[in-house]
Amino acid sequence: MNWVLDTPRAITPVAEGVASSEAADKGRETSNAFRPFPVDALPRGIRQFVERASKAIDCDSSYVALPVLSGLSAAIGNTRRLKVKEGWEAPPSIWTAIVGDSGSAKSPALKAALKPIRIRQIQASESYESELTEYRRELQEFKRASRSKGSQAIEPMEPAAPTFLINDVTVEAIVERLRDNPRGVLLSRDELSGWFNSMDRYSSGKGGDVSFWLSAFDSDAVRVDRKTGDRKTLFVRAASVAVTGGIQPGILYRSLRGENLENGLAARFLFANPPTKPKRWNDNGIDQADERRLANIFARLYLLDFELDDEGREKPVIVRLDDESKREYVDFYNAHNAERQGFSGDLQACWSKLEQYPLRLALVHHLSRWASEDPSIDEGFVDLESMKAAIRLIDFFKNEAKRLYGFFDESNGDGDVDSLIEWIDSKGGSVTASQLQQARRKRFPTSADAEAALNRLKSMGVGGWKYAESGKKGGRPKMLFVLSSEAFTNY
Repeated sequence: MNWVLDTPRAITPVAEGVASSEAADKGRETSNAFRPFPVDALPRGIRQFVERASKAIDCDSSYVALPVLSGLSAAIGNTRRLKVKEGWEAPPSIWTAIVGDSGSAKSPALKAALKPIRIRQIQASESYESELTEYRRELQEFKRASRSKGSQAIEPMEPAAPTFLINDVTVEAIVERLRDNPRGVLLSRDELSGWFNSMDRYSSGKGGDVSFWLSAFDSDAVRVDRKTGDRKTLFVRAASVAVTGGIQPGILYRSLRGENLENGLAARFLFANPPTKPKRWNDNGIDQADERRLANIFARLYLLDFELDDEGREKPVIVRLDDESKREYVDFYNAHNAERQGFSGDLQACWSKLEQYPLRLALVHHLSRWASEDPSIDEGFVDLESMKAAIRLIDFFKNEAKRLYGFFDESNGDGDVDSLIEWIDSKGGSVTASQLQQARRKRFPTSADAEAALNRLKSMGVGGWKYAESGKKGGRPKMLFVLSSEAFTNY
């Protein structure tokens, strides 16, 4: 029997003459099974990139699509708003998280999806360094000239650092960037756990960081008071930050349980958690023509500019829904909120945020079609095609939310989880689903119930499945759930 390490915590068996791990896991899915990401709901140029890049990387298409969507929303930033009705305007910012075990190609997918923004940032940083050198030279000349009597020398203005992509999670650093970059920025993290864990690390637990991020999701005004620095108060009229990154299932649970579920931070994310599949070699590379096509779409979106108000200040250009797209959204809104009545707690809070996401996705879809030079659209009005595509995307994300939040709800009784881990440990650290069901019939009436509980432990990163060695009499090998060495230290 051969073994391959699937994740740092879980071992997937590859037994001779036994079907693949994907087949072995068949029947272990929850009632909300994973549904394929609707790639055909993306604009044509982006769809082609996502399909081909995910095949080249050998990852689920959602791993490429989600960071692309966040990146596109950041490229639009504060330059546009979608007006739904008087008093309701939706920004484009999209927060996404791709969920998967270590080694599931999350990082390569992020890297490929955000390459156009990364290159733009590198080029802008190089130009800024040249401008900064010139500024310092001019400043020295100004200081020399200022010593002369009657000098009328004008002090040069220090250039602002152009920022499109950040990974710094401190609020002060981000607000400083936003002050000089009114369009907004994209926060990208290979591991979002660091971002979640940073909340209020520097604010004595007073909720300052979370408050900032909740405002940034809606592109609201923010003010930060600080004790050091040239400027004691930093103010941004519209703090627009799109967020994307990867996270492992168990770390996601530990990061979001408790206050990050209660404060609504988790509800603002669109998740994708496709099932793990064995990686297989292929000779495909990401086509340069596809990369250029995607880069051109980003470049056009970055050309979108503000308009000026009566006082000469920048403000977003308003985009509206056409009649058909508004009717489509109203139908979605009513059905979605009727559905919400059947939920409670965290999932109901999530549904309240998903209510507005079709508007954001429709605006991004619409402007991405415009950037692709689709001749069928009017830049100022979101049409039915973009709204239908947005709602199809939301159907996918709603199913993922049910899967993840169902897991959170079921796992929220921490005492039960701790008790189950300790019981398995008392049995030598490994059990079959049947053994668990027989020992705790009241809690797990069927073997399937016991198996579902063990799968939840696997998702939390405290163990994994493996094939037991066949006994002397032979027969079919049993599936054992085995606790990892980190079951107690990391949970």
